[in-house]
Order: sequence, then structure tokens, then C-alpha cells
Amino acid sequence: MSVELSVTKKELSGELTRFALLGIFNVGVMLLLFSIIRYTQPEIYPALDVAIAWLISYLVTSLMAHHLHRKYTFATDGIYKKSLVRAMYVYTSVMVLSTVSIYVLVDVFGFNDLITALILNPITGLLNFIGLRLLAFEMPLIEKNN
Repeated sequence: MSVELSVTKKELSGELTRFALLGIFNVGVMLLLFSIIRYTQPEIYPALDVAIAWLISYLVTSLMAHHLHRKYTFATDGIYKKSLVRAMYVYTSVMVLSTVSIYVLVDVFGFNDLITALILNPITGLLNFIGLRLLAFEMPLIEKNN
């Protein structure tokens, strides 16, 4: 007996394309929110300020992204609460990793905060796609008798 995915490569490619297109929109909203927070927040400590702005903008746009990806990217009709909880596990894991990364890159290595955010976005996007596809919007498996 073998197991194979019930999603074809073509369907998976379509999902990745839709994920990327919605991701571009989501990144735009996130960077806009990030910039607004950065320019309006009181200065505490530069790297901490960046990390706080990143954390808030990431969390807000994660909620928006879950709804959009559920409806358009993965077109699932599963239980909303279940997929939201699982998606938030994925988003939170990637958010913690990326928030620590942006703090270290800005504080320790002195990188520009906006350039660092631009670099981190596609990396976090790929990690999110993999996590969402495998956990939040599961690909059904088909058991096959050889």
C-alpha cells in the first residue's frame, strides 16, 4: 500500500500562485502598517521599536491573510475555527522566528529596518505557505493499493 497526495502538481502550482498574489497584497498592507507604526511610535530602544512594529503588523495581517487564503488560495470549506487555530500556530511560529531575526539583524548587525523587513517577507511567506498547506489547510492523502 502506498500513499499519495490528492492534490495534483498543477493544483499545487495554482495554490502557490494564488498564495503569492495574495501575499503581495498582504505584504503591502503589512509594510504600510509597519511604516505607520514605526513613524508614530515613541522611541524606546531602536531595535525594540522595530521588533514591536513588526510584531503588531505581522499579527494583524496574519488574521487578514488566514481569511483570504482560506477562501481564495486553498478554497477550503473545513471548520473555520480549526483552520484559524492551526494557521495561528503557523503564523505565530514564523512570527516569533522573524521577530527575533529582525531584532538581531537591526540591533546586532545594524541593518536598515525597512530593508530587513523587505528581505524577511518572502522568507516568511514561503515558511507560511508550507506550514499552512501542511497543517492549517491539510492536503488529503489517498491510500492506494499497489
